[in-house]
Amino acid sequence: DLLGSLLFNWLVAVDDRMQPIPDLVEQVPTLENGGVRFVGSGSDRQVLVSFALRKNARWSNGDPVTSQDVKFSWELLLNPASAGAPDLELKYERVETPDPYTAVFALHSERSAREAAARDRSRLGHLAVQTGPVIDPMCIFGLVNTPVWPSKVLLPLVDGAPRTSPKAADVLTQSAFSREPVGSGPFTLRPDRDAGALLFDARSEYHRGVPRIQSISAIVAKREALAEAVKAGGLDLITDADARETQLSQFPDPGLARVYVVPSSTWELLCLNLDHPILKDKSVRKALYFALDRKALAEASQQPGARPIGGVIPEWSWAYAADVPTYEFSTQKAEELLEAAGWKKDPAGLRAKNGARLRFTYRSTDAIYRQRISAALREQWRKVGVELVVEHFPAKLFLDRATGPLATRSFDIAQISWTGRFDPGADAQYQFHSQSIPALGNGLVGGNYSGYSQPDADRLITAGLSILTVRERARTYQELQRLLMDDLPVLPLYAPGSVSIASARLRNLRPPVMASVGEAWNVEEWDLV
Repeated sequence: DLLGSLLFNWLVAVDDRMQPIPDLVEQVPTLENGGVRFVGSGSDRQVLVSFALRKNARWSNGDPVTSQDVKFSWELLLNPASAGAPDLELKYERVETPDPYTAVFALHSERSAREAAARDRSRLGHLAVQTGPVIDPMCIFGLVNTPVWPSKVLLPLVDGAPRTSPKAADVLTQSAFSREPVGSGPFTLRPDRDAGALLFDARSEYHRGVPRIQSISAIVAKREALAEAVKAGGLDLITDADARETQLSQFPDPGLARVYVVPSSTWELLCLNLDHPILKDKSVRKALYFALDRKALAEASQQPGARPIGGVIPEWSWAYAADVPTYEFSTQKAEELLEAAGWKKDPAGLRAKNGARLRFTYRSTDAIYRQRISAALREQWRKVGVELVVEHFPAKLFLDRATGPLATRSFDIAQISWTGRFDPGADAQYQFHSQSIPALGNGLVGGNYSGYSQPDADRLITAGLSILTVRERARTYQELQRLLMDDLPVLPLYAPGSVSIASARLRNLRPPVMASVGEAWNVEEWDLV
């Protein structure tokens, strides 16, 4: 996020277009440059990923950033008491530190994966049937769920045992370190606090270049006050979370403030429960999609920058396929498909077949924009003879992993949002692989809420996750997109924009498509004029 970007760094970061860039390292490792390589043979064959650290990267206390810091950060994340989610990091057998400026991540071999599964079935049980070396394209980032932490500072706070100490739960949030952090980032947190503000000072020795802005003050205030402060010239940036909820029409003069709306990595979609006897029919699913005016739905949401989409991978992604089946809004095509499938209209204009009505139950959270969308959906589908019963739930109830309508798949149609990442492989595995269908037998684990089970999709997802070259992986994911947009287990609707509001004097702000990256990913380049 923004404040974290001021203080800490990643091994490999992403830019505003979600492309990997070196952060604490000299270059992004790839097969082509030798940073990623296979070693060993048979069941001991595995992938090694080498990171050459920048020799001029230093902590704010003057210590150099070393490979020991990298290894420590990995071990801290693996601690069960840690709040992190080490999905990629659990795939590493070990992290080697051959010298102070080289860190080598070793993904599990078949043998080590099965041995690890036997030791820790709760977290690594899925590796018990591993065949061949563990491969994950995200390994080029090394650590994707944690920045790099200063081992010399934090090691004493976890009693020298980052992987097992129960103190790991609080070391980053409740210890002295959280109040006076030692970071590698472009700014330091000033010890003295202003009322209601955090003050940051630029570091003159920052390895990616001395920040042009010498100090930053971060405040928390009501959204109305933030907007007034920008207009009065007392505030230079409102970040995405607050900017999305701000009335953007307040800023008509670009000479006073600039509104940045960029494509978002988050998008809204409808999950169709394929266990439903009517929704099993692909022609019905296609009819439902043709009947949707996605542009009108995006507008109805009233979310800033919302624009219709027609695919499961965003246009900004290197894996995006432009040649997928398309479903331009057409009530005529929708009605033709429904007629051909035997769904006939009654005098009231509603459809039925063999005594069954063409009616579905929609379920989602009670967010205001989703209530707007459900009303528009009901009206649009009513025009082609489809009835929609709408039910909204508090988000905590709807999303409950044990009893919620989503995880238990107790819906006909559910509206949710997904957030894409740099590599769509893990997303696709979670959302579309048959092994990711939540069920009582697997503890309701997985995000394939539609219940989509297609051998070709499983094959492509598995293949994509075993390929380390971007070009080959892109071809696999593009084939997968064409298949998914023909089968339509989900109906992509629209993507809201990511919004930032900046004063006219702030230069070189490049808001990212992924809000969690934070606007400050290139803060050292910002300037005030």
